[in-house]
Amino acid sequence: MLEIKQELAQQIVEAVKEICGQDVNFIDTNGIIFASTQKLRIGNYHEIGSCVAKTGTHISVTEDNSFFGTQPGINLPIYYNQELFAIIGISGEPDVVCKYAQLAERITLLFLREQELSYSSRSASDKKKYILDCLIHNQIPEREYFNELLKQLKIEVQTPKRLFLFHMESDRFLEGDSYLRYSLEQRLMAFGVTLCAFQYPNQYYAMVNAAEYRAVLAGIRPFLLQHQGQMKLAVGKECLFYHLFESYQSAITAYKSMEGNDTPIVVFDDITLELILSDVSKQSAAEYLEKTLGALTEHEKKILKAYFRWDMSIQKTCDMLYMHKNTLQYQLNGIYKKCGWNPRTFRSAVLLYLAMELLDRFSDKESS
Repeated sequence: MLEIKQELAQQIVEAVKEICGQDVNFIDTNGIIFASTQKLRIGNYHEIGSCVAKTGTHISVTEDNSFFGTQPGINLPIYYNQELFAIIGISGEPDVVCKYAQLAERITLLFLREQELSYSSRSASDKKKYILDCLIHNQIPEREYFNELLKQLKIEVQTPKRLFLFHMESDRFLEGDSYLRYSLEQRLMAFGVTLCAFQYPNQYYAMVNAAEYRAVLAGIRPFLLQHQGQMKLAVGKECLFYHLFESYQSAITAYKSMEGNDTPIVVFDDITLELILSDVSKQSAAEYLEKTLGALTEHEKKILKAYFRWDMSIQKTCDMLYMHKNTLQYQLNGIYKKCGWNPRTFRSAVLLYLAMELLDRFSDKESS
């Protein structure tokens, strides 16, 4: 269904009033006054408007009628592209204002067609952004216009897709003639990726055919490594075209997992523990860390980090820390006594490992 801005709806009611001399309401299909020549009524519930939306037929109101939020007048449904679009209410005696009903409908449809024509003048980049915005937010308010754009831009919708989410760390990307943006677009186009859009202030996303995403990834990897620190790429999971919002959400999750490290590329399929850690709030992390690592010194945390890095191998941890085996075992026993979790047993080791991962994640956030 065509989406209308409040400003345009207000223009419609003002234009109708200029013809008929009566107050006019523009009521949405939920019965809410969206625009009105009586500004104080905007946002109010209109009971008759709601009834018209449900029945699809016009309803007249007289002084004798008792309906919530209504005044005497006529309320008529407006259809656009064979769908109920809105209700126009004209105040006044029904016998007097009914002659303006057809005129009000024509004025409304004229304004809507003008809006639709303005859409056709959009640039190619605006059209691509419109398509992607509809898909990643799972909202297609103007289905007919959306389908027309798919035909114009020759967008294939049958095969599975993935969303590539580029996050820019460099302010230079915000400039209209940004070298980074231009270079990225050229590399994507070289692999046949044409549905891309910039999202102010620092995101750029592209829809990639799932069967080709590895080739595209390999092709742009050198570019991302060349500009490491300036941009990162998170690749969403595979999904159907009209479910691209799922790939977008998973790409956001993948991006969150990159916080605190310099990895320039992450694919959602490859992350595991990060799926959980990326959604942990700062407060929850702080409480968990206090319960697990709160009693430990920085030196003891350093020992745990090395111990888990080498898969709890005593010998390899000793080699890394230049520490005697007996000394390391003494330190691990000390950690157990202080925090109550034994790093040499499976359950305790899991809890302490999660704590160390959270510590790294949130320490890096605070320092960035």
